[in-house]
Amino acid sequence: MGRTALPVSLRTGHVTKAEKESRESTESLYRGNTDCIEPPEYLTDSQREIFYSIVDDAKAIVGNIDVYLLSLVSISIDRLRAIETMINDNPGVILDQKIMQSRTKYASDFLKGVQALGLSPAARAKLAIDKASVKPKKKTLLDILKEDDDGDDIL
Repeated sequence: MGRTALPVSLRTGHVTKAEKESRESTESLYRGNTDCIEPPEYLTDSQREIFYSIVDDAKAIVGNIDVYLLSLVSISIDRLRAIETMINDNPGVILDQKIMQSRTKYASDFLKGVQALGLSPAARAKLAIDKASVKPKKKTLLDILKEDDDGDDIL
């Protein structure tokens, strides 16, 4: 299976200038505007806080069109926190099948959401691996000659 495509702004491998500009304009077109990334009114205060936290951390890759997905992720995180708090306060709740099904559902929603936004741990790990494996570009003879070109004739 191939790798998940990442926005060019997050890409660490070699990309030509023309390819980068082309991809940036296309991604910008698909991402849409970024002037109104606001949480929907139905979110609670804690969900709004989560929403803004995600937007602050992912400014480069989210747009107005991602508001619904960001809302889903914010709700999932908030509800997972609530369920985990219930379990921590009363460990016997872990035997309640409905609570555990809800936990599984919200965990699944969260994982699908962050993967769709390119924010999953796997996406971040891939970025780190790519960045660590970037090798310096080998200099060609022409590059070396250009560096030595200070106006004086070598010969």
